[in-house]
Amino acid sequence: MSVVIIGTQTGDRDDYKKIACIVKDGTVIIDDANPLELKELLMKQRADLLVAGVKERFLAYKLGIAFCDFNHDRTVSFEGFDGMVNFAREVDISVNSPVWRLPLLRESPLTQTVSEDIIQKTRPQVARANV
Repeated sequence: MSVVIIGTQTGDRDDYKKIACIVKDGTVIIDDANPLELKELLMKQRADLLVAGVKERFLAYKLGIAFCDFNHDRTVSFEGFDGMVNFAREVDISVNSPVWRLPLLRESPLTQTVSEDIIQKTRPQVARANV
């Protein structure tokens, strides 16, 4: 998994310096992006998963991107070792949801008919961690 975009709404200059030291070259670091900016970045960076607050959920769904809610008032903790296990489960469930394959199965006036061979080639391989 690669982080292609990262940001914060409440970070200060030191937080952004720390983030810059952690991420790979080419990772886009954003500060409180509006929905239009976020949409453009998600498309440009070809993101497969958005981990964000609940406000961004519908943008991700509109773009066909899996979404994990990282809101402050969640019922499942992402804190500590158990939290990382919970987060890994949520990422797994989100990314491997069959709903993300539906656009490949639908015929659209904007696309040609999709053959079963293409569907099989593009269908993501489900890789589950024992968590």
